[in-house]
Amino acid sequence: MIFDFHAHLRRNAQSHQYEIEEQLEDMRANHIAYRVIPWFLSPFEGASMASANDAVIALHRQYPQIIPCAVINPKQDEAVAETRRVLSDHQVRLIEMDSLECGFLPEKLESTINAILVVCAQHQAVVKIFTGSTHRGAPDQWLKYFRRFPQLTFVLLHMGVGDFQYGTVDLCQEVPNLMLETSVACEAPALQKALRVLAPERFLFGSDFPEYFTELEVMKLNYYGLTKTQLQNIYAEKARRLLPDLFENAKAVNVCG
Repeated sequence: MIFDFHAHLRRNAQSHQYEIEEQLEDMRANHIAYRVIPWFLSPFEGASMASANDAVIALHRQYPQIIPCAVINPKQDEAVAETRRVLSDHQVRLIEMDSLECGFLPEKLESTINAILVVCAQHQAVVKIFTGSTHRGAPDQWLKYFRRFPQLTFVLLHMGVGDFQYGTVDLCQEVPNLMLETSVACEAPALQKALRVLAPERFLFGSDFPEYFTELEVMKLNYYGLTKTQLQNIYAEKARRLLPDLFENAKAVNVCG
């Protein structure tokens, strides 16, 4: 089975409606049993943080195969209260912070981010962190938070794509509460190194759909000669162990050949 741990929900600029049909069609075409979706993170999308999070939660209630991930922007005054609000809803077990799209440096918002992570720890939430692209996506700028909250699982999105892929692998070797999400990680030697030095349980499959093609992300992982058990860990088993209550009714889809 495939659990896609990272995709995005587009919002139509004219109608202001969220484009769920393209998600469902892509999931059917690529045998995705469940997909974790936040709304697109850019503040230029127009919706407020709370209204966009509510939209994703509402979609989950209509389509249980859509797993809601709340986006939290620590630059906003209501960030801590919004974290507490969404995690009080038993449908939400993940949050995401993106220092690139939301335009912040984690070290400058230490008090707020600490408070957000305290709430996450209270609710045993999984924390997704954007990594890669520019200096604002450098994984090591979050290092003190990773170490300060060892009880939390942090998922590093895109494996530090670009200049940070090798360093992200090294960071995961040093810090046990980190996991790597695989989408957009396109530098073959860095991905080979990661698959060689880290256990399959440290990876989560992601597509980054609709920005990238789900089919190609599946083909990428299948290329590296992993065993069926290793692939199943990456595609599904670790995600199910992280979020058992949300994935308990998953149906098996054979993607390993």
